[in-house]
Amino acid sequence: MAIRRPLVLEQPVALYYIRPVELVDTSLAKLSEQRLWLRAAGWQDDAIIEYVRTEQENKEPFMRLTADIKAKKVGSVFVFSVDRLFPDQQKSELSEFYAACVNANIEIVTPIDRYNLADATDRHMFSTFHDAYTNYVNYQGALKKACQHWDLYKTK
Repeated sequence: MAIRRPLVLEQPVALYYIRPVELVDTSLAKLSEQRLWLRAAGWQDDAIIEYVRTEQENKEPFMRLTADIKAKKVGSVFVFSVDRLFPDQQKSELSEFYAACVNANIEIVTPIDRYNLADATDRHMFSTFHDAYTNYVNYQGALKKACQHWDLYKTK
């Protein structure tokens, strides 16, 4: 695991926000609360660059984020949860994002943990947690649909 350096407050932070799924019911799922968290961590408002994805089909914010990382316009990426970063990106987009983060020494910051993707152990932990969270959300969605179907079936 990488030795934790202080947060890179002198460089802008990318706030990657994707509209929450119904299953997430917490105040930090809101964009405004995430901005407050970043301000409390030490970033100034003008150093928080938002990449907001409100529609599932709109991949432009993720592509813009990757381009800005490559251009070294940000020093860190903040996401509410690791499963938010790329729930449905293509493998080639993920590889490009990982490579950009490694080359720019970008740290992924969440409210509970930090991952330096240039470090192999952190990269493995990030990937493992991302897959586990994504599988959990997908499982919960499938379970909800099954329960709704069962309720419809019981009333007939």
